[in-house]
Amino acid sequence: MNRIVLFIAALMIVGCAQPTKKFYVLTASGSTPKGGGVGIGVGPVSLAEYLDRPNLVIQQAPNQLAVSEDNRWAGDLSASIARVTAANLGRDLNTGNVRTYPWPSDDEIRYQVTLDIRQLHSSEDGYAIIEAGWRAYALPDRTLKASSTFVDREPLQADGYPALVAAQSKLLSRLAADIASAAPFFRSQFGGATPVRPFRSFPTTCGSLSDRFRDPAGCPPSARACPTAGAGPPRSVRRPDRHTGDWGRVA
Repeated sequence: MNRIVLFIAALMIVGCAQPTKKFYVLTASGSTPKGGGVGIGVGPVSLAEYLDRPNLVIQQAPNQLAVSEDNRWAGDLSASIARVTAANLGRDLNTGNVRTYPWPSDDEIRYQVTLDIRQLHSSEDGYAIIEAGWRAYALPDRTLKASSTFVDREPLQADGYPALVAAQSKLLSRLAADIASAAPFFRSQFGGATPVRPFRSFPTTCGSLSDRFRDPAGCPPSARACPTAGAGPPRSVRRPDRHTGDWGRVA
């Protein structure tokens, strides 16, 4: 009996020692307008191989990435990007008739937007970054109307993964604005020039990191230079630890 009790107690201790997994969702900048409008379908969305996983990804060094075991996407990332982009495009173009791939038929879809997400992670200098190629087709003949590559970054406003996902959501919002504003063929369908959101300028503060950016082992990160002339991350924002590569445990 004592052995059984000790065994159960040992299992409970091991179970309590396991870190709790956290799950995150990308969010749109607001709800899609009610009612109908010109039909827009978003998808398929292709992901770079390193992103095609349930885990969040952060950058440790220029050529090194880390995958977080305990911080994951709550669902399929490509489907989440399609959902958020469709909602953002609906707001930007004032249409509630948006769909995500796959849809039953093309009957109600006037334009289709496909996405190729090449980068979507945190950088080592305290930013969330995105590189995405997009293409817009007219249906039903699937004529290519416009295409472009969108590259941007957003400073993290706090420590940790929630701030990273919030910054990535802002980047997806600006991606939708780029699609809406850079496609002239939209204007004839949506009544005049499409709205363009103001581009967010990067902070100009740049310098060495303070002691609060030390990792749990007490190892201070090496000094860094400004990523670009006259630009850099806010001094008050912590970047992912360069020794562990994570804000938590990394697989």
